[in-house]
Formats: sequence, C-alpha cells, structure tokens
Amino acid sequence: MSIGRFEGDQQLDEVVNEIMITRGITPEAPGAVHWSIAPLVESDTLQHVLKNQPYAKNALVPAMRHLSTKIPTKPLIEFTELDDGSINIALQDKNKTDISAWVVYSKYDDNWSNNILSRTNLNTIIPLTRTVSYTDLGDIEAPKVEVLNEIQVTYIDRFGNESEPLIYTCFNSEIIE
Repeated sequence: MSIGRFEGDQQLDEVVNEIMITRGITPEAPGAVHWSIAPLVESDTLQHVLKNQPYAKNALVPAMRHLSTKIPTKPLIEFTELDDGSINIALQDKNKTDISAWVVYSKYDDNWSNNILSRTNLNTIIPLTRTVSYTDLGDIEAPKVEVLNEIQVTYIDRFGNESEPLIYTCFNSEIIE
C-alpha cells in the first residue's frame, strides 16, 4: 500500500480505508504491507490514527512456514487463583530460548480476547470477571459483567509458529492436557 500519494485528511482516510478494505475482502489475509514507511515516520497525525484505529490491538506476525515448520512445545504454566478475584499466569520454563512470545487467550462468557506477551514477561494477571459496555435492559442501562470461563496459553516462536494450547478451565481449576 502506498501511503505517500495524498496529504492531510485525504491521506488519513485513504490509508485507513485501504487497510479496512483489505480486511473486509479477505478476512483471513495475513495483513497489509506498507510500500514505504517514510510518510508514516514523517506524520505524527498518521501515526496516531493508525495506532488508535486499525492497529489498536496487538497482532501476531503470520507464521513463516517456508522458513520453519517446527511447532513449539506446549507451554509449561502455573495458574494461581489470587484472593483479589484474579488469576496469576506464570511461565515455568523461564529459560525457554526458542520462543519469542506467548499468548494468553481468555474466554469471558462467549467472548475471546488475547494478550500477547514477550518471552521476557514471565507472568500476567487476569481478572475472573470483567465489566463491559452497557447493556440496554428496557429503560434501565446497567453494566454487563462477564465471567472468565477458560484460559488458553500458547507459545510463538521467532517464525510465528504457534504451539498447541495449554487449556485451563476456570470452573473447576483444571488444566486440560
């Protein structure tokens, strides 16, 4: 994608629209490629718009199976339920050098979210419940509370290959192999 053809608001609209069209046409597409990064480096406004709109969420680099097909081993993780109503998720194989990141997938009610962590980040804490956008209950609006049902943790290697998930069910505090 060429992001230097336009300037000002026209540039912002064009770049965001091209990214969103690419995602809409091929939802499984690995992403958009920026032909030249110079306009991005030179425009604080463009950086801000991209960071807060189409690139607001972290994403994994697509797997480069042409470079390596070796899948990382399943993670070795310790789950600890804390007194404050959260779960500490800690890496147990701290010297694992063949991974570049690990991903914590959280299922609240029927909604999945993820947190991509560097291999140097040895733990993360997630709440057992979360409050999401308001739900209309007739004339009354109230926050909706979602309950954590399941956690899946995977490793990502430097080629983007993802391991099989280690699955933790929250109802019975059980790890599923």
